Amino acid sequence: MTGIQKIIIFLSYFGVGLFIPVLSLFILSHGCNLQSLAIVIGINSATVILAEVPSGIYADMRGRKYAFFLSCAFVAVSFILIYLFQNVLLLIVGIVFFGLGRAFLSGSLDSLIIEDCIRRNGDAELTAATSTNLVYQCAGIAAGSLIGGFLPNINGYFLHVIVRLIVLLAVAILSAVFLKETPISKGMQKTLMAQTNMMITELINKKQLRIIMFCIFGSSITLFALETYWQPQFTTYISLKQHYLLGVLCACGYGGTMLGSFLTGHIKMSEQVRRWRFYLLFVVLLGFALCMIAIQNTAIGFMLGYVLAQTILGIANVPEQTLLNSLTASEARASMLSVASLFSQMAGYSVR
Repeated sequence: MTGIQKIIIFLSYFGVGLFIPVLSLFILSHGCNLQSLAIVIGINSATVILAEVPSGIYADMRGRKYAFFLSCAFVAVSFILIYLFQNVLLLIVGIVFFGLGRAFLSGSLDSLIIEDCIRRNGDAELTAATSTNLVYQCAGIAAGSLIGGFLPNINGYFLHVIVRLIVLLAVAILSAVFLKETPISKGMQKTLMAQTNMMITELINKKQLRIIMFCIFGSSITLFALETYWQPQFTTYISLKQHYLLGVLCACGYGGTMLGSFLTGHIKMSEQVRRWRFYLLFVVLLGFALCMIAIQNTAIGFMLGYVLAQTILGIANVPEQTLLNSLTASEARASMLSVASLFSQMAGYSVR
């Protein structure tokens, strides 16, 4: 993976992380109240789920780069609408655009960069490229969340919005200049029905792809449950003065995920059998780590268990994404990555 690709991934996910600490507060300060907050967040999640697969199909049909630009545009429009107009209706429109931006991001940027790495270095590059992609995604989210938490709330989170828009513009310019994609000629463009049939055929004909999807769904249920309940559980082990440990543990969790993904990128997994062995091994180990968290009754034990689980998750993510990309035809890569994201989103909904 090239240096500029790493920068683009980092900045793109830095922008995602920027609003993680304050998104609900931002929405509340621009036309929403506590009673309607859950509805607005639900509309956002529903938009992502409904647009997830169609956005991936669109990326494969019309180009991953163009789909990524649409993601940037949708997110920019969403924040401008939400910030400028103190109106519930326009707030909802803005939230729908925000959901569309999230949906068009998943699959488009990943498939564009992974495809370029495979084209330049072959399938042998896939594990290293997947590892690097995950590391810079996680680093971007962590850095963005940290900065977003420290930025002061000035005039309805004006600074957050400005930084988010500047980062979006920088990512769009860098992508336009440096990311290369072979244009899809008009004669090669598939119809919506043909592209959808290709994606469905991939899932029907490749048993291993179906297994990966069910594994993603199953592990995501557990992980969404962990992310939902670890904070209230952890606070039972610490005093009010020790609540700063919530931020410490969150940062350590991100660090563990990055470390796991980084280390796994240096393991040779050129054969599919080896990839499956690593994946299934660490999925099982992740289950044991979560059991360890469940039986803890001290703060230090809980923290060690949580960081261990996040590190194992970072390790397991690499063979999972490597398998997903290697099993998928290049013409359907964005579609299949979006299907995987849909399975993960639906798992989160089942937990809630």
